[in-house]
Amino acid sequence: MEHRHQYPPPREYTVGWVCALPIELEAAEALLDEEHESLEPDLDDDNLYTLGTCCQHNVVIAGLPAGRTGNNSAAAIATRMKASFRAIRFILLVGTGGGVPSADDDIRLGDVVISQPAQNHGRVVQYDFGKEKPDGFERTGCLDCPHTLLLHAVTKLKVRHARKKSRSPTYMNELQRDAGFKRDSAMVDVLYEAECNHVEQKGQGCHSCSEEKIVKRKPRNSPEEFVIHYGTIASGNKLMRDAVTRDRVSDGLGGVLCFEMEAAGLMNIASCLVIRGVCDYADSHKNKLWQKYAAGTAAVCAKELLSFIPAARVRKSKAAKARRDTAKQAADTQCSTVPFPEDSHFVGREDILERLESNLLRRPVHSRLAIVGRSGVGKTQIAVEFANRVKKRDPKIRIFWVIASSVTTFIQSYRDIAKDLKLPIETNSKADEILHLVHKWLDKGANAPWFLIIDSNDDAELLRSPQAIASEKFSRKALAEYIPYTKRCSVLVTTQDSRAGRTLCNLNPIDVGEMTVEEATKLFGIKLQEYMDEKVLLPLLKNLEYLPLAITQAIAFILENGISMADYLRLLTSDEEESIKLLSDDLHDERRYSHVPHSVIKSFSLSFDLLKKREPRSAELLSRMCYLDRQKISCSCFSRGKEPGVDFIKDLGPLRSFQLLTAKSRESFEMHRLVQLSTKAWLNAHKETDGYIAKALKLVSGIGPSPKGKSYGFWTCCHAEAVLKHTPKLLDSRVTELGYRDPKTLEIMTDISKAYISTNNIEEAKTMVRCACALSIDVLDADHPVRRQAEQQLKITTQYSYCPWIHHLEGPSVSLPEISNKILTSDRQLEEHKLTFPVHGQKITIRESLELSLQCQLILSHCYNYFAGTMDYLNLNFDTPEEREPYLREAKRLLLGVVARYEKNDMDQYCPIMIRTMVSLCDTNNRLNDFEEAKAIGLRALEMAKETRGIERDLTLLAEESLGLALYHLDELQQAEKLLRQVLRKRVEVFGCTNRDSLRALRHLCATCAKLGEKQEAARLLQQTIEQHSTRVPSRDPIFVCSNKKYYLSHEYRLRYLLSQAEIKKQLTRVGVVPAKGTLEQCQPLSYPFEGV
Repeated sequence: MEHRHQYPPPREYTVGWVCALPIELEAAEALLDEEHESLEPDLDDDNLYTLGTCCQHNVVIAGLPAGRTGNNSAAAIATRMKASFRAIRFILLVGTGGGVPSADDDIRLGDVVISQPAQNHGRVVQYDFGKEKPDGFERTGCLDCPHTLLLHAVTKLKVRHARKKSRSPTYMNELQRDAGFKRDSAMVDVLYEAECNHVEQKGQGCHSCSEEKIVKRKPRNSPEEFVIHYGTIASGNKLMRDAVTRDRVSDGLGGVLCFEMEAAGLMNIASCLVIRGVCDYADSHKNKLWQKYAAGTAAVCAKELLSFIPAARVRKSKAAKARRDTAKQAADTQCSTVPFPEDSHFVGREDILERLESNLLRRPVHSRLAIVGRSGVGKTQIAVEFANRVKKRDPKIRIFWVIASSVTTFIQSYRDIAKDLKLPIETNSKADEILHLVHKWLDKGANAPWFLIIDSNDDAELLRSPQAIASEKFSRKALAEYIPYTKRCSVLVTTQDSRAGRTLCNLNPIDVGEMTVEEATKLFGIKLQEYMDEKVLLPLLKNLEYLPLAITQAIAFILENGISMADYLRLLTSDEEESIKLLSDDLHDERRYSHVPHSVIKSFSLSFDLLKKREPRSAELLSRMCYLDRQKISCSCFSRGKEPGVDFIKDLGPLRSFQLLTAKSRESFEMHRLVQLSTKAWLNAHKETDGYIAKALKLVSGIGPSPKGKSYGFWTCCHAEAVLKHTPKLLDSRVTELGYRDPKTLEIMTDISKAYISTNNIEEAKTMVRCACALSIDVLDADHPVRRQAEQQLKITTQYSYCPWIHHLEGPSVSLPEISNKILTSDRQLEEHKLTFPVHGQKITIRESLELSLQCQLILSHCYNYFAGTMDYLNLNFDTPEEREPYLREAKRLLLGVVARYEKNDMDQYCPIMIRTMVSLCDTNNRLNDFEEAKAIGLRALEMAKETRGIERDLTLLAEESLGLALYHLDELQQAEKLLRQVLRKRVEVFGCTNRDSLRALRHLCATCAKLGEKQEAARLLQQTIEQHSTRVPSRDPIFVCSNKKYYLSHEYRLRYLLSQAEIKKQLTRVGVVPAKGTLEQCQPLSYPFEGV
């Protein structure tokens, strides 16, 4: 058939025609009077149909899949056919079968067998299905009686053939235009006795079978004419190829005319008539020579049968009419399932609405488009407004709304659509039935145009993954497969996740941002009216970030509580806790779903829950980010200055897809303030705040500060400042939970100090780390990592005090990171050199010690102690002033050189390094007995130290101590005692009694009191010195270790001067020092007992 007719709607097809083999399908198509265009494919129907007209009937023809035969395959074909073409009145099963010749029925090859009903069943029996009983096998499967119209047609067919007025020859001639359907001389009809089995010889057919076993039959008068037989057809799931079994089964069923394999599958599915052309005798001699001819004779009978049935009668029958009316009623329904009414106060978004119209309504093909935006940006309201505009533009278009926030809401939405379309569903209809029915309706081109809105599809996996719906116990097809691609129809998706939009849609998604200033101002003006305050409007909108949900929430709160816009702005911009409480207020909004929150904070909570479920690593990243400066989030913050790796990029992807971060440059992002507040609120609600503040603190406790606003490494102080706002709460929580002395608390204190360094707040950093150090020394072993970290941080904190001055001294060409490296290098050099200090003699290293310590003093904050240690080393290893003097003169020369260098470079005279150098110079003059010069330098150093205004508190103590010693030697004892007592008090407060500097101050004060004649006070201080020396934690400083014994020996002389020999022995025994026999008796009181203090 060359002519192809425009297809009628699916509801007009009333006859089904099912074939098992390709040659059967070929014969059926060849006998169509007209062939129609194919329908658009139904995603739920795997059948492929041939549509056409046969004897004025609209016929649907379908074949079994290649290689598939049997009852089950036929049942599946018929079921899908009935679902797709609901007006089908009956089905013809047309094809070939194996004949059963007998004495009563002279069946020949090419004849046709039609299942003629008898005894209230359709005379198709499933012979291999039934019950085993004691008296034998009882068969239970049989085909229902066909429709009465078919039975009348069978009677008519009999009469026509009996009167020789059959139309079969005409139809056969039409079919035999294809030579394959003709009967030729090679097609010999041979029937063997039942006991004669086929003898297999390759390529020989039945030539090897015994001719004596051929059944003698009368030839027909007209061999070209086929005969139609009416009776029972046996159907089973396996091919019958044994004549003995054939006859036995036939006898058991009261006489069978034909065996086949598909008819039983149609039992109880549809009214069906089986028509089979005999192509073999269901025995072992089976071959395919007669298959095509037999398929043709069966198809000719089927067409002749249809010619007796008035097509109008079929179309007007009650059942068919009911089916067509249901389909037509659904098609004519101008329904809309949009859940919200039109918003008369809708403002703005015209650019987005215009893009939606141009992409979805002006295209002849199927179009899909997504609008993407974060929670509360107004995606649903835009969709509602667009749906209303579409309805006004084309009142006949059907608009369907699907809530895709979960599997349950998706199915319920499809149920609502089915009800509006009046599709045949029941209250207890299963989910897959509902989805299938709605999908099938949407997939029909005759039902176009329609407009489908899929709202709140925030989970990218929900629609595209079969696993997402497995728990619902229905079809494991993905929900997306129930959204058809129908021409002239459109789908709009709203989602927070751009990945979900790209998955479902064939067009690039539209990003929905915040409102413009004009749009937000207009919305406030429409809804607030008398509450409008132009002065605070813009600041309020800025703090609400022009987010529609935040704006409508603010309007509702103002109206509900009768407050002014200024009061609302005050509450919104107060501390974070108040802001979160305000934005969590869940006032009812009739234009939002009842099952979702109506506040900014709670609405975001749902988004975060989804993010944590689907993308836990991304949720973790967002939780850490929310305590940083939201405007300056850099990739390098999380990759330690390196290029971000694959894992980080993958973790960042969902945050960008959900529009929780906005790209500012290639590697920096900004987090919306409301997103930041919402994330913090979520963490607080789930008691995870402390953990993430600690993680953020670890993140910002990086390399160092950002002097004068310049970037230092890859850190910026803004992040540290943001985190430090939360550290008091974190520290209080840790102290309450664990106490001050717990290592975790001390670690937090050290990290806080590091964060203070990043903000250039060196004094706060020192205060925090000194406290951490003092507690660590008190409760932790020397090698405990937390204690070592605190001690190292104290050293680094002091070093960073000098970065600006060192930068000035070294010149602008030297960067601060280079200075930092220089600090660390110098520190390592001194540490290594310190361990090489000789315990006895080896004077050759002294000059090196002086030079190295003074060289490093230009860089290191704590090298003053190393220089002082070198001076102590001179005292230990040289017995007379004359031996020490050359080295002291060299030290003085080096120190003066340092001072000159600072003055030459116009360094700030209050530079801490300059002050330390002056203190060292004062000490050196004291040791050289240049007391007047020492006093002058000491006074200058003290004046400079006081002007530092707390940059380095220890500078003042060092200057006061050095000046106090100079005054001691000049016999200005009252002033010396005042200074030294002040130094001791402050040292003990900060560092404790056992600190080396505290012990040194204690010795100096003891000597001053003794020189003043206050022997009891001196004795008390001296005893305290001995006790504290005995309890002091052993130092790793070799100088201190080797000098401990000499300190005690020095104390022997001092005690001899102050106390009796018995008291001296008692005190020394207490601290474990046993003097040699006769030592105390031989010692003479010293006229100057504290030489070298």
